Amino acid sequence: MRDKLRELNFRLTELATYLSMSRPTLYKYIDSFEQKQYKDIDASTLDTFKYINNKNTISKLQIIDFIIQHKNQEYK
Repeated sequence: MRDKLRELNFRLTELATYLSMSRPTLYKYIDSFEQKQYKDIDASTLDTFKYINNKNTISKLQIIDFIIQHKNQEYK
């Protein structure tokens, strides 16, 4: 996950802001995801990580759009 985000030049601080969480929490979730400990990650963040991980080609803008759409669905 970190490598993929690094390739996209998507800073973790910026991603944490979009996900409405602290940077340390994001680090913890990324570690859990990379260790396949999915139960330790909140559902919305896990969905985002899976979206990023399952795409062969993805852009930073697509990730941001996914997060925004996902948040909008939560508020409906």
